[in-house]
Amino acid sequence: MTEKLENCRPKPLQIEFYLDRTSGRVTAKTMFCYGASRYNMLEGITVSDMHRDIEKEREAAAKIQQYLPWLDEKGELLFLPDKDEARVYNLIAYGIEELKGLGQVFVSDSFKTIQRVQTPRVTVGVAMKAGLLDISIEGEGMSREELEEILAGYRKKRKFYRLADGSFLKLEENGLAAAAELSEGLAVKGKDLASGHLTVPAYRAFYLDKVLQENGTQLQVKRNQEFKRVLREMKNVEDSDFELPEELNAQLRPYQAFGFRWMMTLGKLGFGGILADDMGLGKTLQTIAYLLGRKELQSGYSALIVCPASLVYNWESEIHRFAPSLFVTVAAGTAAERKELLEKGEEDVLVTSYDLLKRDIEPYENCCFADMIIDEARNIKNYNTQAAKAVKAVKSQRRFALTGTPVENSLSELWSIFDFLMPGILSSNKQFKERYEQPIVNQQDQQAADRLRKMIRPYVLRRTKKEVLKELPDKLEKVVHAVMEGEQKKLYQASLQNLKESLDRQTEEEFSAGFRFWLSLPDFARSAVIPQ
Repeated sequence: MTEKLENCRPKPLQIEFYLDRTSGRVTAKTMFCYGASRYNMLEGITVSDMHRDIEKEREAAAKIQQYLPWLDEKGELLFLPDKDEARVYNLIAYGIEELKGLGQVFVSDSFKTIQRVQTPRVTVGVAMKAGLLDISIEGEGMSREELEEILAGYRKKRKFYRLADGSFLKLEENGLAAAAELSEGLAVKGKDLASGHLTVPAYRAFYLDKVLQENGTQLQVKRNQEFKRVLREMKNVEDSDFELPEELNAQLRPYQAFGFRWMMTLGKLGFGGILADDMGLGKTLQTIAYLLGRKELQSGYSALIVCPASLVYNWESEIHRFAPSLFVTVAAGTAAERKELLEKGEEDVLVTSYDLLKRDIEPYENCCFADMIIDEARNIKNYNTQAAKAVKAVKSQRRFALTGTPVENSLSELWSIFDFLMPGILSSNKQFKERYEQPIVNQQDQQAADRLRKMIRPYVLRRTKKEVLKELPDKLEKVVHAVMEGEQKKLYQASLQNLKESLDRQTEEEFSAGFRFWLSLPDFARSAVIPQ
């Protein structure tokens, strides 16, 4: 009796999905199986079918319709046009695994031809020759034309590329993703990178190496010895062979000695950089040590320092104090006298101001300095100013900028400084705005921010007082109230009234927009702290 009752009990639901590709369509047939009884998902349900697991059937129906939303003419199959590549890819890449969680999935031989989601082997070769980087890239089993189209697909943020045989190439988390990142970061067209060989300036070496490191498990990378040497020297500044100049009349703190070696290493490699230490940490002293170190290595040495007019004689005084062996001259006097001074070129270090450089730019056309240092580099934060154009017009082998605030109001300020240091490293101003500033500020694009950090990190040295002066106590603040009287009180009230009227003229929307812009800047832009 028990056995007869068991035979009458409904069989558990088994779901079967059949995937096929025919007549330009990808089709799906879904069967609900209860023992020997089989029902097409698209058939109606009658009163005699009440023993079926309706809830589970509905779950399966919803899932398969999510990937194949159209019903064929006979009402027996769900389908996708084969040319609807995005939906077909989603079915292959994600849908099949989800369907397997609900039942068995059967695929036809025809469907198997498109089911392959390949991850090709990518080889990148990097060689440094004559101060330039030669980059080659090869995708296993891909033509140059296919590689170019694939890289273009990455730029459009596509997840796949369909090969000529109908199969799909996954464009996520593989060696091709690294190649696409290089194309974007190096600001080159996909066809140029896919051409076989691409030559870029040597200052791209550190960004290039960082990308290759982050994707090391998905790439086969070949680096030549010269490329490895440059990276090794830059990464091991602390252990470099640069000794502090014997004629330096100062005892450098450890972080200052590191700053000296960092500048010497960049100078040796032909690069420039921003020394962005906090005010009071000795940017001037580190720079003077660098100038002295460079003079010991180069005969006929000459350097130009450009600074605000108020600091010109301070630089002269500090050089006399810390490096008396350096012959320093201040560009002063009449225009004729300054021109004569340039023509003689007898000094090791020439100090001038931004204002005088703007007036004297013509005499500087015939000069080429070994080193050029700009102090208070925020003076060129606006690339359209005469000061910015003047310093960029002077010829020099190496360039450094000193500033405690590389970025104050916008990322374009950073671009202007790097346009002075190494023109082209951050592309043109228009490209910089499109690739970095607008995505970072307006869209909070973390990928663009990370790419910018990788690009500039080796060339910016920033230390705060709290980081390097451990022996100093934390800053103590004490509020002291003082009552203003007489003329002082009148001036304060007038300033307060002017500020209030200025704010009243601003709409709430204008005020909020300015505040949001400041908050939207990435941390390294707002605080100018670019970690090493």
